[in-house]
Amino acid sequence: MSVLKFQDTEFDTKQELFKHLRDNHDRLIKNKKAALKFTDSAPSFDYTLLQNKNNTTKELSSYSWMKEGYVYAVINTTNYLDSHNDVHLDGIWNKSAGEQNGKTLWIVNHDLSIGSEVAYEKDVNIMIQKMSFRDLGFDSDKNTEALIFEVKQDAIINKNILDRILKNIATQHSIRMQYIELVFCMDSDAEEDREYKVNYDKYAPSVANYEKVKDQMYFWGVKVAAIKHEGSSVVAGSNDITPMLIGKSIEPSKGTQLDEPSADTQKEEARKRVLLNMAKVASK
Repeated sequence: MSVLKFQDTEFDTKQELFKHLRDNHDRLIKNKKAALKFTDSAPSFDYTLLQNKNNTTKELSSYSWMKEGYVYAVINTTNYLDSHNDVHLDGIWNKSAGEQNGKTLWIVNHDLSIGSEVAYEKDVNIMIQKMSFRDLGFDSDKNTEALIFEVKQDAIINKNILDRILKNIATQHSIRMQYIELVFCMDSDAEEDREYKVNYDKYAPSVANYEKVKDQMYFWGVKVAAIKHEGSSVVAGSNDITPMLIGKSIEPSKGTQLDEPSADTQKEEARKRVLLNMAKVASK
C-alpha cells in the first residue's frame, strides 16, 4: 500500500483516511460539481502511457466506424482512475455529447482564443464509441466508452497538431467539463460507509487500472458530466488514455501514383503524403 494521503494531508491508518473522507463527503462532492474542470494533469500522478511511450498517433483497422481521411482525437475515456481521483463511468457523456455536437471546438491547451483552434465547431463530430483499452495503448482486457472528436483531415487548421501527427509524436487530450452527478466509492467495511462500499463493489471491477484503485481504496465515480465549449490537445492530461487515432486505409489523393514496392510500403507512403499535404494547406 502506498502512503495514505488525500490532497496535502497524510494519515497513519486507513480508518483515519476513511473518516476524513466520510466527514467531508458533502463538501467534496459540492466542490467537484461547482468547479469548471479541465482534465489536465496533476504532477504527482503515475502516467502509464507516458512511461511506456505508447500514446503516439495510432492507425486502427478493427473499428468499422473509422473512415478514410479522418482523424479521431480521443478526448476522454471511461473506466479509468485519473489524477483527480475520479473515474468517469459509462454513460457519462450520453446527454451532453448530443447536445453539444456541432457546438464544440477542438483547440490546444484549453486556450479559448483565436489562433488556438485545431478544428471549428462545424467540423467536429462528437462520437461515443466502445473501444478496447488495449487498442488505445493500455495493457488491459477491459473496455471503455471513448468520447471522440471525428474531424476530416483537411478541416484541421493547426500546424502544430498536423506536425505531431506527421511525426508520430505523443499527443493526449482533455475535455473542459462540469460534473453533474457523482457517487463516492470507498473500500470500507465500516457500517457508516455501507453506501460507499456498495458503490465501490459496483464500479471498481470495471476500472482498467484496478490495481491503483485497489491501492488507493477510494474514488469518485462520475455518472453525468456536461461538455463546456471545447476539448483540447495537450501534452499530458489527467487521463492519459486519450491518444490521437487516424482513420484506416488513408490513401493519397486521386491521380497520385506511388512507387512500386510492397503494399505495406505503398500504404505508409500514401499516409505520409496525405499528412504532408495537410501540413502544406495549414501553412498557407
